[in-house]
Amino acid sequence: SDVARALQEFAAEEGVTHILLGSTQRSWWERLFAHSVVSKLLKSIGEIAVHVFPLKDVEEERIPALVQKSEFHFSQYVQAENILASIRGVTTVEQSLAILMDHMVRVYPTLAPHRAKLLDAVIKRERLMSTFLETGIAIPHASGVEEITDLRAVMALFPEGINSLGRDKKAFIVLLFISPEIGRTNHLKFLAATATLFADETSVREISACTTSIDAFEMIERFEQLDAKVR
Repeated sequence: SDVARALQEFAAEEGVTHILLGSTQRSWWERLFAHSVVSKLLKSIGEIAVHVFPLKDVEEERIPALVQKSEFHFSQYVQAENILASIRGVTTVEQSLAILMDHMVRVYPTLAPHRAKLLDAVIKRERLMSTFLETGIAIPHASGVEEITDLRAVMALFPEGINSLGRDKKAFIVLLFISPEIGRTNHLKFLAATATLFADETSVREISACTTSIDAFEMIERFEQLDAKVR
């Protein structure tokens, strides 16, 4: 269940002095949320030399300066009215996305004529690469949306959890967002702010357990304030 610990224990038992690792081709935004085996091992391995051979992609090389912590706040885009709390009886990602897209259209009525197109784009993106993360949050999204000039986001809390397309992961919070064709910096900053807010499973479960959208939003604001004090 803990690959990094298993590697560390095996290395200690066998007297290993060097470990060679190839980093996986996970998307850069996924790495914001979940620590990789490589990063865990580097923090805990001690005296053993670890050599990492990264596999980079074009997108990853663009983002380092943009995802650093800033004054950009998650709550700028996800207010209480954007949150659906205590949604039960939903088990699949398709159902959750339909619910969230309906809510997005209610919050942003100008998107109503484009609902089907946007939902199709998000589902295709989800099928291409799952956005379900180990901490219990899913972040389905679509970029390059011509019908908007600023990022749009809605969120739903599922205390019972919903299954990913492959049914190998479960999410208790689903955050759906779309971003415009221009202004990619905000797309990246929003993901970075989301990563900070939902950095661990405990935070995700505490927020997902809120029974009202107001309670959830107030907890989000508290978490952001705590993070600001730490920084």
